[in-house]
Parts: sequence; C-alpha cells; structure tokens
Amino acid sequence: MRSAPIPLVDVTRRQGVAREPLVHSRGVKRSTRRQDIQMDAARASQVAVEADPFNILVLNYTMTCPLACDYCCYSCGPRRVETMNLDFAMNIVEQAIDLGVFSEFGFTGGEPLVYYDDILALTARMRRAQVPFSMISACDWATDSRSARHVLDPLVANGMSVFTISHDPSHERWVSRDNVRRVADIVLGTDVHLVLCGSFEDPAADLRMIFPEYADRENVSFVTRVVLPTPGRAHHRGITPSYYPGVEMNTPDCCYKRIYHDVTVFWDGEVYPCCSVYNRSTPALSFGNLYNEPLNKVWDKIESSYFLRTMKWNGLHALEAELLQANPNLKGLLPDENASVGPCDRCAMLLKSEQVAQAIVQLSEARELAEMRRILAQLEATLDEDTLKSILLACRED
Repeated sequence: MRSAPIPLVDVTRRQGVAREPLVHSRGVKRSTRRQDIQMDAARASQVAVEADPFNILVLNYTMTCPLACDYCCYSCGPRRVETMNLDFAMNIVEQAIDLGVFSEFGFTGGEPLVYYDDILALTARMRRAQVPFSMISACDWATDSRSARHVLDPLVANGMSVFTISHDPSHERWVSRDNVRRVADIVLGTDVHLVLCGSFEDPAADLRMIFPEYADRENVSFVTRVVLPTPGRAHHRGITPSYYPGVEMNTPDCCYKRIYHDVTVFWDGEVYPCCSVYNRSTPALSFGNLYNEPLNKVWDKIESSYFLRTMKWNGLHALEAELLQANPNLKGLLPDENASVGPCDRCAMLLKSEQVAQAIVQLSEARELAEMRRILAQLEATLDEDTLKSILLACRED
C-alpha cells in the first residue's frame, strides 16, 4: 500500500550507503537493570527524571523532505537524497529486538514517510516483535481525509504509539493548519498519543494558541521550543541567549534524558546517544557506526560511558569541574554557559574542542579503570580463584 504522492520529492533519487549491512550474532542480549535501579532510586528521592523512562532506538531515516524550513538543523529538503538502506534498517531492527533493551522504536528525518513502503515493512517487523514505535511528520501528505487515513491507518495497525506533528510558522509556509487538524482528529480517534511540536523565534509563543481546540484533550501533549543556533539553516542568524531576553536557557544543567537513552542511528549508520539536534555537527558525540560494529558493542559503549553518566546525572557543571581538576590548563577552552542556548548547545560547545574531547576520553578511561579495579578487589575478597577466573573468562568471551 502506498501513500498519496508527496510533492516536490523524487524518491527514485534516494542515495544510501552501498556497503553490505553488518550481520551480527543472533541471540545477543543485554539488561536494563542498572538503569531501572537508578530510576527507582530517583523516584524514591523525588528527583526529576525523564517522562519516558525507557530506552528508544530512533532511526533518522532520511534527509529528504518536501519542506525546507528556515531553521532545519540538518538542512533537509527536496534536493537531499541521503536515505537509509532498507536491508540495513531491517538488520538494525533485528539487532535491537535481540538486544532486549529498547521499549520503543522511533522514526524521524527529514520526512520519513517519503519512504512509506520502507516504513511499513519495518513497522510490520516491530509489530511481530510487539515493540511499539513513534513517528514524527510535518503532514504535508494530509491534503484530504482519505489521503490522511490512507497513510495513518496502516501505521496504527502496525503498533504506532506516538504520532508527533511538527508545525510552526516555518512549517506553515508549506503545510496548512487544516492538514494538521485533519491528522490530529484521526489520531485522536485511536489509542495513539498525539504530540504537537514547534519551534518559534518568539519565546512567548505557544502552540496551544494556534490549536486551542486540542489544548484540553487528554491524549495530547504540546511541545513549544525556541529556535536553536544549530549548524543547519539557523546558523547564520547568530542566535545567542540575548536573542531570547528574560528566558532562562541553561536550566536544567543536564541532558534531557538522565537515566535511559534515545539511541539515534542515521542513514549512514552513525550512532549517537541522544536526539540532540547538534549530533551530526559534533563528531565527538558519535559512539560508532553500525556498518563497522554490531549494535550490542555500541550499546555497551553508551551504557558504560563515564562521560554520559556524569553529564546526564550530575550535569555539565560537574563534568567541567572534574575536567579542570584533572587538567587546569583546560580553563580557557571550556564554553561560557552564558553563551549557550540550552544544555544541548552547551554540550556541543564543550565537545567542539578536540583538546577538551580528548581530555574527556582520558578522564573517562581513568575513572572507568578505577571502577574496574574496585570491583575486582571486591570479587577477590569474596570469591575463590577458580570462580573469579571463570567470571573473567565469560566477560572476555562476551
């Protein structure tokens, strides 16, 4: 089944990575036990944590988009052709299902529904594994009710749990509010959670003012953000905190997801531990490439990262303090928090310096080595030599 034609985009021009997908060993599993224990402790202490307390695997499927929004962080548009290879995407889904740590999949882009047949094939596999998925779209395809249902009904049948509509003044240059309302009304007739999301140059703007008819609906969330100084089309604007007077930009001081991860895989296989709009312009934030190593290895690096644990839980201030304690010469290289527009911007600034990024690697290695020695000392004190050797051999084989 195909969706209604999407204007201005020729899907035959798609361009993906030509390499063969990595075939992994089946049956590789991991646990979320550490995360779950930390979440229980955080809730018991009434610490503010993420609203979606689980891991998500996000496929940033394509840079193709019928729109060309003036603040797009990846400069997506009709002329962009970079798109994930379907066999590769299916391989990633299989690996994620086997790994057992992801409670949800997600699709973003670009406009992922440009490649509707691919999405249907992938979500059908997710449905068989009983793993739900979320979808984000600008809904340019919803020009009438029939077209909208033609796209939405199969997605709902395949287990879609959240549908996010991107809409704001930039999107409205291409997509009418009637499209948004048409899709919203259909989604609200299902069990799917609806999210209306937009980015505004006016910090006082609120999507509820644009769509007041959904403001009090039970199954609707609104996400209103300011436009960020990303390396995409907003880069030339020179956005700084002074662009938004009276708005506190650097609270909270930590990652938006403090315990679990939104692991994001791009069309070329590159993997990032979050959905930050700065990830593609921050090479130091990459944890590997799934064309070169299996998902379980990348997951292990993300979950064991001292950098991520510190930045997520203790915040950027704590991480910077540790860096300065280890190397006082970094002082002039650390970003001014008053120059960043939010924690994602500040994190990207921090990792932009190769010297700082290398210092983070060195700090992480030192802390992780110290933790391994502590654990080994505990094991040596409680286990006999043969048992300890068998445990170490099992870890090595894994």
